[in-house]
Formats: sequence, C-alpha cells, structure tokens
Amino acid sequence: MKYFTRERTVRLVTFNRITKFVAKLFGMISKFKNEEYVQLRFDKRKKFFVVSNVIVDGKIQLGYFNEGTGFIDESAFIEPSKL
Repeated sequence: MKYFTRERTVRLVTFNRITKFVAKLFGMISKFKNEEYVQLRFDKRKKFFVVSNVIVDGKIQLGYFNEGTGFIDESAFIEPSKL
C-alpha cells in the first residue's frame, strides 16, 4: 500500500497535476535538484544522485552505482536530513 501511495504522489507532482508551488507549500519537494550528486553526511566515500526530489514518506529517491551487478540502481530511499 505504501508503494502505491508513493508512486501516485510522484506521478501527480511530475506530471504537473499538482503545481510545484503547492508541492513546496506542503513540503513535498526537497531542496536538492533532480540529477544532482549528493553524499551522505556520515560516509563521504559513496556518491548518490537524486532521481526524484519529491518527498514521499519523509524520503527522496536516490540512485547509485551497484558494484555487485555493475549497473546503476535507482531504488535507494533516504531522508534528506542525512545528505
């Protein structure tokens, strides 16, 4: 159920059904921009990039290079306060 509400909220904001002003007003968009590189506060070795700056359940979607598979994985959800 959480996944459904997260995807629905992201779709509403990205397809401009909810304007960006309203999303910022309700705190649904973080200060980071899409496709911006960020690092964790406690671990500066690994770099992430912002896939979606829409805050859903208090977290934003990040992507990173998965060394095990050799591909970019876009399924990391981290709180913006930890970046």
